[in-house]
Amino acid sequence: MTDSGAEALMHAIVGQAVADWKRAVRMQHEYWGDRDAARMQRECERFFRSDYCYGLTGIPAKELLERVWRTVE
Repeated sequence: MTDSGAEALMHAIVGQAVADWKRAVRMQHEYWGDRDAARMQRECERFFRSDYCYGLTGIPAKELLERVWRTVE
C-alpha cells in the first residue's frame, strides 16, 4: 500500500468513528433512553481513547474528544 493509500485508510477509519459517534449522539437527543445509541457512543469514545486511534491520529484522546464534541455543539 502506498503512503497516500495508508493515509486515506487512516482518515476513513477515524472519519467513520466520528460519523458513528455523531449519529449516536443525535439518536440519544431524539429518542431519550435509546440504549443502542448510548452503547454506540461509548464504543466510539472507547475507540477515541485507544492506543490504536492515537497511533492513527497522533492526537491525545482528551483533545480528540473535545474536537469531536465541538462538531455537534
